[in-house]
Amino acid sequence: MQIDWWQILDFFSFISFIFIGWQALKGLLFWLWLWQLKEYRFDRIRIHFKLPIGRKQLLNFFNLFLLGEWRLPRLNLRILLSFFFVCFLNYNLYFFLLKLSSFIVRLYPNLLFFAFTFVLLIIFLFLPITASLVTFAFSFMLWPIKELIVLLAKKRIESLKPLVIGITGSFGKTSTKFILDQALSSKFNVLITPKSVNTPLGIAKTILFKLRKHHEIFIVEMGAYKLGEIKKLCWLVSPKIGILTGINNQHQALFGSFSNIKKAKYELIKSLPKDGLAIFNYQNSTSRSLGKLTKRVAVKFYGRGRNKYKTKLLGKAQQVNIDAARVVASFFKIPLKKTLSQINKLIPQAGMLQERKGVNNSKILDDSFNANPEGFLQGLKILASFKNKKKILITPGVIELGRGSEKIHKNLAQKADEVANLVVLTDENFYKIFKKQVKENKLYLICEKRDFSQIKKQINRSTVILLEGRVPGHVKERVIL
Repeated sequence: MQIDWWQILDFFSFISFIFIGWQALKGLLFWLWLWQLKEYRFDRIRIHFKLPIGRKQLLNFFNLFLLGEWRLPRLNLRILLSFFFVCFLNYNLYFFLLKLSSFIVRLYPNLLFFAFTFVLLIIFLFLPITASLVTFAFSFMLWPIKELIVLLAKKRIESLKPLVIGITGSFGKTSTKFILDQALSSKFNVLITPKSVNTPLGIAKTILFKLRKHHEIFIVEMGAYKLGEIKKLCWLVSPKIGILTGINNQHQALFGSFSNIKKAKYELIKSLPKDGLAIFNYQNSTSRSLGKLTKRVAVKFYGRGRNKYKTKLLGKAQQVNIDAARVVASFFKIPLKKTLSQINKLIPQAGMLQERKGVNNSKILDDSFNANPEGFLQGLKILASFKNKKKILITPGVIELGRGSEKIHKNLAQKADEVANLVVLTDENFYKIFKKQVKENKLYLICEKRDFSQIKKQINRSTVILLEGRVPGHVKERVIL
């Protein structure tokens, strides 16, 4: 019996076509997820691929035989349109390449199925480029729309004229915002930017859809990744009071230097009118020094004393944030007793460290919104306060710290080794640093060393787990009920 090699080639080509198509779908969703995660910013994508996890993801993408987890972006109109246009672009590119290869198929008709599969493979390999091109195209097309929304928001806030309080810093912005809202709401109608919204578009949408005539105070959280971004936010909302919560190395890789971080955060203070008020965190040395140098506007400090405020919020850092709210409330002549009574009613909000129920009756300290060195150390201090408990730290580390990353993570790893019985890293970005500082028998790397089920077996009612930093959702789902 003679073997028909062409039929065998056709069969394997058909199977390969289905397999590559499946991997292409998964790959497209991955790239859409990654661009969304990095807020469609090229600078953040560039920094991501400098990290071990970024390089590994890139290599894994081109490994057709690796059946990894699906990465699914949050569904919205932009994602749907991006998916459609990438598919449309690749569809046309596919048939264009098939047309180019048609002369070979005419000479060797038996290669038809092979040509279909080979061209699909080329499409797969070019997915990072086509997905990025569509992302850039959408960013370019959406830019004037975003600018128009921001301009309309500026006109609206100018007509309504609420008193605006801006909050910026490397850490504590969201917590301070919620606490301040609680403190001032006893006397004023207050609006705050929701959750951790702190970008021009997010703030503009809040102004257009939520700001009303009855709102007397508008509290705005302000974030940035480079110089000039906070200045633009200040141009939009014209703050009268500015709060600088503190400055550290967070996002230094994007800012370029620590000096640029200081300049960027200080843009809030520079934007205040002459009759404005600048409020600085005295406990942060950089914030304190900037406060002492500020002469153009009135200056107040918070965090000077060792106050112990009654609160349902976790951590010493919240005591400092409460003190910031106390200073602002006193400026508005709200009695201290009334301020503290209001704050004591506040329960942890999204973005604050919270206690949650974990698997096997364990306790979870969820600080997974936080992603800065200051917050990391505060989380470890709270974990250390649980005596006679088995303590587990689960973290990916802190990204975008720039040149100081190794030194900072060395310190974090040393503290983690002192506090935790188990240190679980969710990826390999900072594994080499932690490996030098944490005892070998209590350091776990989920993605390479062990399956998470082995860690889960060690969790019981006497276990406290700290989720610190941007812990992946699939890991959180395994420990939080």
